[in-house]
Amino acid sequence: MIHKRAPNRYWYPNLYAYSISGTVKNESYIDNINIEMKEELGISIPVKLLFIYKYFDTIDKSFHALFFGITDKNLTPDPNEISELKWFSPEKLKEDIKDNPEKYVPHVIYGLNKYFNEIHNKEKINPYENKLNDDKPLK
Repeated sequence: MIHKRAPNRYWYPNLYAYSISGTVKNESYIDNINIEMKEELGISIPVKLLFIYKYFDTIDKSFHALFFGITDKNLTPDPNEISELKWFSPEKLKEDIKDNPEKYVPHVIYGLNKYFNEIHNKEKINPYENKLNDDKPLK
């Protein structure tokens, strides 16, 4: 799932991004995703950290983490953060990024391409591995 950033966002308004993001000094990636997930989507589910990457351009100079999780819970997006949710199969998302890169935040394109090139086609993530479906955030 990805989301369209709300039009009032300072950075990259109206572009598609990962569904959960945020930065707080002295907070771990896992603590941050658990807090932001509740704030932005109204849920708390277990997730698996796939990788961390550095992305520096003229606007964004930060480290990013890509997580994997599954849920069938109802989402309640924060309208101050998210104007639209989109569900894609990995193959359709890869195709859409290739065909419409202008619709996506640049670091998201970079991170998802890294995922597609290094993980998706090689490992085929098992969503039930590591008890991702036990309804408790990983710590």
